Amino acid sequence: MSAQVSWEDDEHTIMRVIYTEPWRSQDIYDALEEITRMLDSVPHKVAIIVDVRSIKSIPRGILKALYRVVSTERPNEEMYYIVGANSVVRAIYGAAKTIYPAIGKLVTFASSLEEAHAWIEEHRSNDGE
Repeated sequence: MSAQVSWEDDEHTIMRVIYTEPWRSQDIYDALEEITRMLDSVPHKVAIIVDVRSIKSIPRGILKALYRVVSTERPNEEMYYIVGANSVVRAIYGAAKTIYPAIGKLVTFASSLEEAHAWIEEHRSNDGE
């Protein structure tokens, strides 16, 4: 599998998914199964950082795989923070957002892990108001 899924913190409030080349659409399905399993193991909301900094190409069937991400209900899924998306990844996101508007409420882009963590803190502080 060209996707690694792990907890980023001891409190299990942030998860990180790292995709590497070569990857296939099946890697998204496999990662989603692991994400769901991990989310089911905790009672609180979890932010998910998706690191695509090493991704240069997009596998076939990606839009169908992204549909599974937005159509599967995971109540404690907070938001996806996409780190290092190149223009190809952003173009696929744009197409996915047109087809599946719900994805727009689930995704924020960040240029670095530090920026992703800043977004997480900002979103969590705004939710607490």
